[in-house]
Amino acid sequence: MIILKSRAFTKLADKLDIEDAVLLKAVEEIEAGKVDAQLGKHLIKQRIARSGSGKSGGHRSVIVYVEGDRALFLFVFSKNERSNIDAHELETLRESAKILADLPIATLLETNWIEIPYD
Repeated sequence: MIILKSRAFTKLADKLDIEDAVLLKAVEEIEAGKVDAQLGKHLIKQRIARSGSGKSGGHRSVIVYVEGDRALFLFVFSKNERSNIDAHELETLRESAKILADLPIATLLETNWIEIPYD
């Protein structure tokens, strides 16, 4: 399993003070079958805790997840700043997920995706 985050995701996560350990925990939950919302074939919305508090008022991440292969963090938003992604964003994310689920990992790394080390 390889875990990557896009540059755009990284900027948002840094702004929201989301550490990689929190992202790894989200992937572990997904692997254990604890998925918050399926948004399409390989697209998942997963809650992640805000630093110092729980998940309910925390953040929402959008992840391309291919079981046993990859988890790609695409987008994150704070629940207190917006309630959800809109229909246009969802369609764009679904189209992106179709492509990203099949791209070679080497290609993603060459295009500036950032790996989160995972055991």
